[in-house]
Amino acid sequence: MAALECNMDYVIGIDPGITGAVVVLNMDGGLEAAGVCPSVPTGKGNKRDYDIDGMRRLVEPYSLMAGKQSRCALELVGPMPKQGVTSMFNFGMGYGIWKGIVASHLMQMTLVKPKRWQDEMLAGYPRGEAVKQSAVRVAKARWPDIPITLKKDWGIADAALIAEWHRINSEHSLRVLEALKHRQPPDQDAENLRAIKKQQNKPNEEGE
Repeated sequence: MAALECNMDYVIGIDPGITGAVVVLNMDGGLEAAGVCPSVPTGKGNKRDYDIDGMRRLVEPYSLMAGKQSRCALELVGPMPKQGVTSMFNFGMGYGIWKGIVASHLMQMTLVKPKRWQDEMLAGYPRGEAVKQSAVRVAKARWPDIPITLKKDWGIADAALIAEWHRINSEHSLRVLEALKHRQPPDQDAENLRAIKKQQNKPNEEGE
């Protein structure tokens, strides 16, 4: 993970895909905003397409354009079993749109595979076919006011836990960087050790 800024205002988690979502957390882990991916009807039955302008409006208030500094974690998902070609294409298109929006708003971005954030955020909970239900359960327990009421809102749980995963790991990285910043260089450590040994070998003046 790249070096992190100490003056961040928000962490954003994005679950890409037409049924995905975006969640914004403050640096204390509080829920600032949450919503499903904006979409518009295509005119072909129940099919929908990405509302790019709506997607942009979700993150813009937390960008440098609004005087804010945010980091974003975007889930990196590959092809899934039994997923059709059209479905994979549409999912990949949404993933690319989100990457473009985040980059154009000058936000630092981290890509995280599902297994990585799930191993930490869903530890001890059922996975496999039950992973979505587990994510909803954990998210509701952590943020009681999170707007998840219907199955179509389940992407909000993933986005929230992605954001929280990134926030927690950001704090850990900052602590490590802070410790490294105050650590003496190796040559100074060696010099201090030599001084200590010299002092220990020096005769006691009172006993002379």
